[in-house]
Amino acid sequence: MRKKLLASRVLALSIVGAACVAPPALAATETDDMEVSLTVTASCTIAVDPLDFGSIGTLTTGASPVDASAAIDVTCTSDADYQVGLDLDGNADDDQRRLRNTGATNEYLNYGLFTENATYTDAWGDTLDTDTVVGTGSSAEQTLTVYGRIPAGQAVSLGAYTDSVTATIWYGL
Repeated sequence: MRKKLLASRVLALSIVGAACVAPPALAATETDDMEVSLTVTASCTIAVDPLDFGSIGTLTTGASPVDASAAIDVTCTSDADYQVGLDLDGNADDDQRRLRNTGATNEYLNYGLFTENATYTDAWGDTLDTDTVVGTGSSAEQTLTVYGRIPAGQAVSLGAYTDSVTATIWYGL
């Protein structure tokens, strides 16, 4: 009898314990999926180094042209198409870029900016799809080179000659 009593107590405790652990018979659950998203838009930065032609003594006929180059660093989102343009500047005369003598208001020195230095014929301008440099971003810095040339055959006075050119990057085109 003692064994039966012990067995019935164990059974009773087991039933009570199971009732405490088991979820209620009427419990229900519902789930839904949460969408997670991010949109990466085109983004670019541009940094331009100065173009310094150095010092010259003469540009008379028979002299060699003066050449120089500068870096334009572009960083764009991967796969973002971009174009980089260089405006004509405030000293330009029609389509001719000019350096102005800082000591004399009406003395200029013609020069050009180019996308290549083999022939100095591909002028770098700011008309989209015409004379800009085209590229595609890689999320890493890309260096473009602008080539400058001052042609020989110009009479120049002493002085410092300067100009300011604005570099513009268009992206997400």
